[in-house]
Amino acid sequence: EVSDKCQQPFEGLGTTRSEVESTIAPSSDAGKLSPTVSSEEAFTPVRIELAVPEGVGHQGAVIFVGPDGEDFTAWVPQGAHVGETFEVQVRGTEVFQPCTVVVPKTKGPGDKVTFVGPDGRHQTVTVPDATFSGDKFVAWLRAAAPPELLESEELEPWLRAAS
Repeated sequence: EVSDKCQQPFEGLGTTRSEVESTIAPSSDAGKLSPTVSSEEAFTPVRIELAVPEGVGHQGAVIFVGPDGEDFTAWVPQGAHVGETFEVQVRGTEVFQPCTVVVPKTKGPGDKVTFVGPDGRHQTVTVPDATFSGDKFVAWLRAAAPPELLESEELEPWLRAAS
């Protein structure tokens, strides 16, 4: 049984590089912040605030530099406007984004709740302790990978079939 959608659904596409606004030390690259993380800390969540850049609406992709200097992609949440910030977590090589979940009437602490996440996929999380029917809690969900665009030669058969 699938409950309601996450309260931050995503739609549409659009990609841009964003500056990372964080308390982590800046890198030598102007306009980017690049935190330093030891190998022991590689899977410790690093919280990063991203600013919504010009030209990217909700569900648009924002590319940012993570703790190890690698590029990551996050998705602008619904209701976020240019200049506003939103939070993500980087854990190792993955990005997680918060999603507010409302506990259904038939569920309580320790129960599994399945809902439609921000990327349209079904997500299942466990209701935290002391969280009951009608309460809200924040689930950190793995951000969907950006779609891969087809190269011209890969796209050609599809274009021929469509004409």
